Amino acid sequence: MGCITENPNNEVFFEMNDNLTIQSIHDLKLTFITAVEKKANIVLLFNERIEPDLTFLQLLCSMHQALKDEGNSISITGRYTDSLNEVAFNAGYKQHSKCAFDKNSKCFWSGENL
Repeated sequence: MGCITENPNNEVFFEMNDNLTIQSIHDLKLTFITAVEKKANIVLLFNERIEPDLTFLQLLCSMHQALKDEGNSISITGRYTDSLNEVAFNAGYKQHSKCAFDKNSKCFWSGENL
């Protein structure tokens, strides 16, 4: 994970530029928990270098649920990399159309987003 910045609008920006795998996911989880405790909205900035695995997708869905329960949000900007698309497809995430936690929004991993 790269740069973390905050702004006065209660948003925390995370620049995602590392291997987002089971070996590094614990540190990302702790950082996300801090943002949830601050009642902040999370914005993930994806870049071309991210190399995720399934644990990253699971963490994002879990964080989305936690933020939604607190009245906050998580959003993604940037391009979904080929490796992210492949992980989401292979895990069956592409089959979702609506978010399980927020019926009014599309799933991050739906075919429309990938």
